[in-house]
Amino acid sequence: MLVIVQQAVGAGWYTLFGDAWMNSLGFVISDFDNVGSIQYGISMVLSLILTYGMARFWLALGTKDAARGAVQGVILWLTFIVSYQGVHTAFEQISDAAILDPANWIQAGIDTGMSLVVFVLNGAVLAGWRKE
Repeated sequence: MLVIVQQAVGAGWYTLFGDAWMNSLGFVISDFDNVGSIQYGISMVLSLILTYGMARFWLALGTKDAARGAVQGVILWLTFIVSYQGVHTAFEQISDAAILDPANWIQAGIDTGMSLVVFVLNGAVLAGWRKE
């Protein structure tokens, strides 16, 4: 279920922010004409791996509250996604001035923002899910 939710979040997120994301990378919409089942298949497999790993995390912690799971999702996001993406984005810039230019961080902000939504939703659902 959460894999499908993640795909829907991504579709909605990039519908809202897709133009800014494409512009930040120098893409145009026609660059995506050949995106097909392989990309979506990889995306779904990786979403399944993420969801499984997060489920194991909340199981190990014993978190059984949706709000607490959402907060822990934010902590995981900050720890793993923001820090890792920040390192990549910093090294993609070719000068100190480029690193400090907010325009060069647009793509990273859009991508990590979508990840925040996914991590919070996963945290809330996985920690709060009650098997009856």
